[in-house]
Formats: sequence, C-alpha cells, structure tokens
Amino acid sequence: MRDGRRASTAACYLQPAMARPNLTVETHVHTLGLRLDAGRAVGVVGSRLGEQLAFGAEREVILSSAPATASRPPTSSSSSSPSRCSRRG
Repeated sequence: MRDGRRASTAACYLQPAMARPNLTVETHVHTLGLRLDAGRAVGVVGSRLGEQLAFGAEREVILSSAPATASRPPTSSSSSSPSRCSRRG
C-alpha cells in the first residue's frame, strides 16, 4: 500500500532503492546458473538475446523471477469470480 492505495512491489520497494550504488537490476536475463565458491553464491551466469552474461557480487546474490511459462498475471481471488477461483483451487 502506498498513500492508501494498492501498489506494485516494484513501486514500493524497487524504485525507491534504484538510486543505491550497490544495487544493479538486470531485466530479460535467462538465468543459467549460480557461480559458487565454497558453497556460497558469488555470482550469476545467464543469457540475454543469445549473449552469455556473468554477474559477480561482493556481498550477496538476490534472484527474483517469474516462471518461464508466465504469459499473463496470475488471477487473484480479490479480482476474480468465485467460480473461476474454485476451478484453480
């Protein structure tokens, strides 16, 4: 909630943090794996438009993603008819 209205996660958390010098946000990257050092995640390997990418981290690696098959926003019970929600479980 922001100003008494519903707001997206990006609007509430990500956009205010974008000015931080220790934050990098990459979009449209297909994650291929984590780079590990002694069992600790120290980076991410991925690809974007066929280009191999490698990202390293000094302190922590945070991954956030949607399922690869997500083609539309999920249906929530607050915005759907009861019959549609009951079909989905």
